Amino acid sequence: MQVRCLIAQAAPGPAPAKKPQAGDWFVNLIMPMALLFFIFYMLLIRPQKQKEKTRKEMLTRLRKKDTVTTIGGIHGQIVEITEDTVTLRVDAAKDIKMKMQRSAIAGLVKSADAEVSVE
Repeated sequence: MQVRCLIAQAAPGPAPAKKPQAGDWFVNLIMPMALLFFIFYMLLIRPQKQKEKTRKEMLTRLRKKDTVTTIGGIHGQIVEITEDTVTLRVDAAKDIKMKMQRSAIAGLVKSADAEVSVE
């Protein structure tokens, strides 16, 4: 009998209702969205922009006699370069040349500036 009395006395009543404050909507809605956007920006958008920036710099620095790789996997040496096109020599023995868009260059294998002769 004593146990029942203690349980009945220990039961709390209903909690008083909390009035919503003016700043609650900001904390509950806007802050998580802002945090999510920040994480999304730092993990996805920013690295992609940095890669694109380095790629544009590489494309502007291309010169004749640079050895490059295309997005299709073709290796060649730049013979002629204009504002938006590049002519590559694919096979020096047969003098096979290919003309393509400058944006089709995927990477620089060897720069002509790096070929400094030591006397």
